[in-house]
Amino acid sequence: MPHAPGPLLCLAAALTLLAFTACADPVDPVDASVDGGVETDTGIFPDTGPRDTGVEPDTGVEDDSGVADDAGDPDAGFPDSGADAGSVDAGDGGVGPCNPNPTGREYISFGTAQNPQTVTFGAGYANSRTVDLDGAYLAAFDELGCFLWLANMPASQPSFGGANLTVTPQGDIYFPIVLNGEISFYDASDALRHQIVLNPQPPAEPFTRGAAIVSYDRLGNFRWVKRIGNAATEPAAKGYSVASLELTGGLIRMAGSVNGATNGPTDDYEVVFGAGEANETRVTIGMRYQFAYVAAFDPATGALAQDSVRIDAPVVGATNYQLRHNGRGAGQSATDGSYALGQLMVGAAGSYLLNRGQADELGFAVTSNFVASFAKRDATGALAWHRLAGATAGSMSVFSSAALADGAVLFSGNGPEQADFQSAAGVVNLATGANGYLVRYDALGSIAWLRSISSRGFSNLFVDEARGALFAFGSDTGDITFGLGDADAYTATVGGAYLARLDLATGAVLWVTSVDSSTASFRDLDILGNELVASVRFDNSATFSPGTPQETAISANFNTWSGMARYDAETGQLLGVVELIRHPGTQLNDGLNMGGVYEP
Repeated sequence: MPHAPGPLLCLAAALTLLAFTACADPVDPVDASVDGGVETDTGIFPDTGPRDTGVEPDTGVEDDSGVADDAGDPDAGFPDSGADAGSVDAGDGGVGPCNPNPTGREYISFGTAQNPQTVTFGAGYANSRTVDLDGAYLAAFDELGCFLWLANMPASQPSFGGANLTVTPQGDIYFPIVLNGEISFYDASDALRHQIVLNPQPPAEPFTRGAAIVSYDRLGNFRWVKRIGNAATEPAAKGYSVASLELTGGLIRMAGSVNGATNGPTDDYEVVFGAGEANETRVTIGMRYQFAYVAAFDPATGALAQDSVRIDAPVVGATNYQLRHNGRGAGQSATDGSYALGQLMVGAAGSYLLNRGQADELGFAVTSNFVASFAKRDATGALAWHRLAGATAGSMSVFSSAALADGAVLFSGNGPEQADFQSAAGVVNLATGANGYLVRYDALGSIAWLRSISSRGFSNLFVDEARGALFAFGSDTGDITFGLGDADAYTATVGGAYLARLDLATGAVLWVTSVDSSTASFRDLDILGNELVASVRFDNSATFSPGTPQETAISANFNTWSGMARYDAETGQLLGVVELIRHPGTQLNDGLNMGGVYEP
């Protein structure tokens, strides 16, 4: 059902669209209460009929772990603060010897220890290690929680967002870092391998505010680090974030955003991708621009992939206009290399350019704060299709996205009730009472289904196509209804962080399990055999799977508990809780910020 022209979104004439796809398919009425017609005319889309406007999406929520206050000694390596830790009341962690030469499945974790503090890895096991950290760390454990190795990354001001850690089948590890100061990279033998410092001597690199991709191998050996940023002219007020890092199509794709500057709007500034390399790319952007970027890198060397940089930015460079890639999952790809990317327009009304300076550059305008954008790009980064979502009142956000093998894409986030979602053939709405959404678009940009959630949207999506499953997590307290207004609506009572399995084909929720704690949060998901492995962090105490026979209560007796919870992927039954990292102090620490599995 078409809308009359409304005040929120005004799509400008696109320039040439190389990857334009005509999408005149009607909305697939999988969910009759949502997709079968427009519930309320909120008037935010012009009545243009079926169209494909060709913009990309944005994943909308910044995930910044903060900035450390004190600079550690970047040359200090690992000060070892003592013997192995003893056991504590920590649930199913268990205490005992570990296999010194594991050959099975492993769990890789990355996190930050901001401000100097003592941290124990593998607490409760015979081969645990207690060290003093100030910065970041990469650690490995076997599937039972036995500590294997630790690589230290002391930093003067670490700031690491919530983007993905990726582990390949060969055991190569990739993760992003946001650079706000000097940083050193040690390997598992405590040998210093690389530095980024203010006044470098070989083999160090000059300090720059910016972002970087870091790679280690499965034994904790440093491989390489590649930076994005301009060491010569980067203003101190510019802040980088990384939304997503994925290995797809033989390349590592990074999506992120840059916000804030101090110079005037007419000044030029170059962002450098792959500094000093033969295929170095320099992009000129006004100093006050808030912009988003996508770039791809060679997984073996970190070299920038030729012609891979894409810039999305406001037309007018001003601090009150922002266009962000901030949600998880931008880069999970279909078999043809196409991928989903979510965006969020934040601030006053303004005009934006996607794929700025490219042949398929697209311009559009918004007249309201907080407008979400969903899009699919092909393997080259060209725009395939673009959809917008918003409302005249209330804010939108994009938390996570994913792409399926057949080219379909998923997005999750927050949105006000009755918010409009563009499809290829019209508009559909969230249900009355909704605060969050989960939407699936088909390969041509038609909405297959739209699910309304009475709570915040899912903060992370993990697709398991072999099982026809979508795993997702979020956080709230009280009763949450998934599929609000639908015949198959599912209501769960949660006391904090929760984890759900949904049917990938329909979006119906099959089960929900939770961790009762005011401080608990899930950080990452992965599959290890038939188990769903979730990174978990909480302070002091938490109860896993409350009200079930498997209920597990943990009183940590120290400040921060980080570990993994193992669930049966089919039923959601809790299989065990394993403590991996113990933080006894009160300093800021994000625990297991990201995690992944290696399964030979």
